[in-house]
Amino acid sequence: MRKDAASCVREQLEAFNAREFERFAASVSEDIRYQEFGSGLMVEGRAAFVAATTARLSAWSDVQGTILSIVDGGDQAAAEVRWVGTHDGPVPSPAGELPPTGATIELNTVVVVRAAGGVITTVNYYFNMLRVLEQIGGLSSPPDA
Repeated sequence: MRKDAASCVREQLEAFNAREFERFAASVSEDIRYQEFGSGLMVEGRAAFVAATTARLSAWSDVQGTILSIVDGGDQAAAEVRWVGTHDGPVPSPAGELPPTGATIELNTVVVVRAAGGVITTVNYYFNMLRVLEQIGGLSSPPDA
């Protein structure tokens, strides 16, 4: 039985939430292409994808994703995913490291994937970086006029 892209997304998120990183890595192709529209990050290859994705755990060690909705197009799928976690580690930024605040972050995102052969081959990940920074105090207030 052929595994569709939506099933691949569900399985990958389940593996991530369970911190089963071998299973998480096996959910993507060796030559996966991953791009974030929000941070500008783009990586190619399984090892780079797993490293980039799991690196977030150093800032949000308890983060969990929930699929709110998913559209299945056979070899393509789009899912709205809600992430909730505690900002309990530093976040790197161009302006310097943002220290942990203990704040709870809640973020709705959209992931668009392509799959082939039962694994994910392409991920386009959309999120609002300003919303992330706002929740962890990483935005400066404008000076009083």
